[in-house]
Amino acid sequence: MAVMSSVSARILRPSVLWLAVALVSSTAFAQGHGQRNPMKGPGKPKGVIGQREQRAAQQQQQQQQKAAQIQQQRAAQQARQQQPRLNPNQLQQQRIRQEIMRQIDLKPEQQTRIREINVGHDDEIRAAGRRVRIARQALDQSLMSEQFDEADINRRAEEFAAARAEQIKMEVRLRAEVRRVLTTEQIQKFNQLQQQIRQRQQEIRRQRLQEEQQPPGSSTGSAPRGIPFEGESDQRLASIDPNNNLTLDLIMLLPRN
Repeated sequence: MAVMSSVSARILRPSVLWLAVALVSSTAFAQGHGQRNPMKGPGKPKGVIGQREQRAAQQQQQQQQKAAQIQQQRAAQQARQQQPRLNPNQLQQQRIRQEIMRQIDLKPEQQTRIREINVGHDDEIRAAGRRVRIARQALDQSLMSEQFDEADINRRAEEFAAARAEQIKMEVRLRAEVRRVLTTEQIQKFNQLQQQIRQRQQEIRRQRLQEEQQPPGSSTGSAPRGIPFEGESDQRLASIDPNNNLTLDLIMLLPRN
């Protein structure tokens, strides 16, 4: 039995050694070609995994961008809702101010400085306007009272005049501050624009007076009432002064809330 065991060992030893070498070589070959251990299930190429991760990252980035856009839209909508609505008169004043700034070529830094002037005097402007309104209301009430009191009317008139005088002084100070922001060339453009508006107003009044003096059915050959002149400059002036009664003032450059 011992002899047979020794012989069997000598016969099996090369076979076992060859099998071990074959397994090691097979494992090394599989690792060198990116294959996984069969016990761990089928593997996936690294290229496919990278593409999926890239697509997932792109989708996440797109979702973040979409969420940011939605947030910006909501913030803009809330800001518009919080802004006070302007009445037609305020909208017209805003358009006039923008057109004046465009025609005199007001620079962004100058607009910033003018806004600072307006903010710095905002309380003073509001207080002066409030005093004038209160004094005017008191004067109107005194005038329309059932019991006519001339002394009270005179006193109310003096209060109104004093409030208006203080408001005028304050407006003069504002004009002076705005004037210091403008250049000499801009002041010249402002004065030229004011002169053009005055000339246009005079021409329109002349045309209307001629129309009123003509008998019915006759024609003067002048431009119809309400139709702006055909020149580009006149059209711009018409956008500033649609009612033909505008008087330019440096105060108009101050933004109004």
